[in-house]
Amino acid sequence: PTDSASFAQLAQLKHDLTRYDGILTATIHGSASPDGGRAINERLCRERAQYLRQELRRSAALSGVDVKVTANVATWTDVANLLYADSLKAEAEAVRQIVATVNGEDAQGQKIKQLPCYGLINERALSQLRKVNFEFQYYTRRVKSREEIWEQFQKDPEYQAGRTQLDYEFYELLDMVK
Repeated sequence: PTDSASFAQLAQLKHDLTRYDGILTATIHGSASPDGGRAINERLCRERAQYLRQELRRSAALSGVDVKVTANVATWTDVANLLYADSLKAEAEAVRQIVATVNGEDAQGQKIKQLPCYGLINERALSQLRKVNFEFQYYTRRVKSREEIWEQFQKDPEYQAGRTQLDYEFYELLDMVK
């Protein structure tokens, strides 16, 4: 909440959500790097996701939507894979070597912090893992059934007048009248 860049992203997300009608489901995925210990990171990534859920529930676009929360702490193998994908093959191999020879994530983390390339690992991989993702499903235009078209025609004067009908709905009504 105190990071101005995150606050700007949150404001933009809230603004972007106003463009969507009919959000059906939403899930917030909190994630954390393995640096610092699993228990702390599990709590941290869950708190990140819950904070976002709390902020987004204030958005009109998500009223009545059950927003689910997941939390995931990455492993040092995930870090090695990110480094490798970023063409940092030597750094990835150094992390993999430690993972293969040292038992326990915390002990692995202590060894990895001693690597001369740890600053680069922190900047290029660990920072990518400290995030929250928001995923949602929505519909834009759902095709109404004939029954729904007929029901709306009977109840809505604007619809009866043709002002709010879609083209296919007009032809469905015409077919029903025939």
